[in-house]
Amino acid sequence: PDHPRLRSATALRASTLVLDPALFSEERYLRRQRLHLSFERQRPWLVLLCEGALAIDLDADDQPLFLKPGRSSLLLTTAQDQHCTVFSAPSHLIRLGLDPACRWTRDGLIQNESLPLLQPMLQLLRDSHGLHSGSDTTARLAVAIQRYVLEALQPLGVELTAASADPLQLLLDWLPTHLDEDLRVADLASVACVSSRRLQELCQARFGCSPMDVLRQHRLDALHRDLSHPEGRGTGIAQLLKRWHLPDSTATRAAFETRFGHSPSELRRRLLMEPT
Repeated sequence: PDHPRLRSATALRASTLVLDPALFSEERYLRRQRLHLSFERQRPWLVLLCEGALAIDLDADDQPLFLKPGRSSLLLTTAQDQHCTVFSAPSHLIRLGLDPACRWTRDGLIQNESLPLLQPMLQLLRDSHGLHSGSDTTARLAVAIQRYVLEALQPLGVELTAASADPLQLLLDWLPTHLDEDLRVADLASVACVSSRRLQELCQARFGCSPMDVLRQHRLDALHRDLSHPEGRGTGIAQLLKRWHLPDSTATRAAFETRFGHSPSELRRRLLMEPT
């Protein structure tokens, strides 16, 4: 608080949960006051007012946005400097910071009804963290919340876009170390900082295929490397398929043969016949 009379008094309570690369903050302002929040990194913020009323001046543009219960309680912003004036106390604020590599396509107030499940999902996130139910559960909830936000805002024309990089390149740089995970289109879109529909469009335009086809090609490459490497010759093909989340099917073998000119079993037999 920047008011001298409030510096020695309990003016706020806050808790922060770091879910790399996301951040979750819950803030309760107990008095009418003014505050200046300055963040080291620019990132897309989703700010939800649950109780009270306040104004936020973003990056000192002298055009404060007023948050109050109802339709004007949800704010999207990438501003690093946020000057807050609390008009009604107590005020309860939830702040969700997403991947710093991304930006909102449109900042400003949006209708709270656009995200009816946000508060219940955030409550689950708080409960999971508070009960120490496991970092994996909490991380999965954080991913689910981001996915829900992106899908719910898409009809409003609001998306996340890569700040300074090609969305597809972001995905391609990320994929090699995550091929052994159970991934869906929404997971890939979250990494690329675009909606699922936009990722479909980008992949079709550049690669002539779907995002899941791109994922399968990378998994086929990983399977080929394992089959070709001497250390992988003692591992069964079915086990390698399972490792890379590839179905043990005729379609997978056909895709492998189209890509490399031979089936996995043919490659295995040829390598086993070579002298060591």
